[in-house]
Amino acid sequence: MLDLSKNYCYDSILRNEIKSLYSSIKLYNVPNKEFVYNVLSKELQISIDKIETGFGTIDIIDRLLSLFKNKTVTSIGPHWSGIKWVCEKHDLKFDDHGDIAYIARPNGRDGLLRDINFDDYEFVIIDEAYGDFCDDSFIQHNHINSIVIKTFSKSLSIPGIRFAYSVSSSEIISQLKNLSYRYSMNIVAQDIITDALHLIAPHIERMKKTKTFLENKFEHLPSYSNFVRMLDKPPYKIRVPKIDNFYRFTLVDMKTLYEL
Repeated sequence: MLDLSKNYCYDSILRNEIKSLYSSIKLYNVPNKEFVYNVLSKELQISIDKIETGFGTIDIIDRLLSLFKNKTVTSIGPHWSGIKWVCEKHDLKFDDHGDIAYIARPNGRDGLLRDINFDDYEFVIIDEAYGDFCDDSFIQHNHINSIVIKTFSKSLSIPGIRFAYSVSSSEIISQLKNLSYRYSMNIVAQDIITDALHLIAPHIERMKKTKTFLENKFEHLPSYSNFVRMLDKPPYKIRVPKIDNFYRFTLVDMKTLYEL
């Protein structure tokens, strides 16, 4: 079983850039959510009333599913274990056919993008934890019966700061905010967010260069995520887990690849 809670990044460039952000953290301050809302609103070009933050993806999904009673949740494709935990917490059924759909795009286990028929469900949860590694996003979707959630856990490999944000209808976001603690954000996330958001695009560009190189060199299966699905074990000095019928090689920058 793949442990997706471990997101260590071997991209040496990103590691150094993340470390440099820590010098700006003011631990004596109390977090200010309004500041973060404004940063996200400006960056995403989405109004603040449609944005909510969370103490990681699990916090947002926990509050969200507490709004639905006596419903059944289903997963489109392989699911993240956290979704079942939240269902158990709120006494919701988790089955193959449900009123509420959870989908990871792209999927963290097989790297695939799956389609969504919004009309088939009462509500759809779109988990884009790996979404920055592909060019397909629902962040600008008209979220009438859906929500999209993004996190720094995979894009910047910093799950430890426990930061995620979501975009949905103003009605859903209002309900999520009503269920949030005032200080449910740490000052680390607040103080690095502006610079961290700007680190994502160049990091992804480096990863895509490595992905193109590896997929041109080795036999592989399709993947839109932060890893290459190699059919044979790659000749690099790094532990590469085997998932089903492929080896999951998490992407690094080209300089680091040459050193492996």
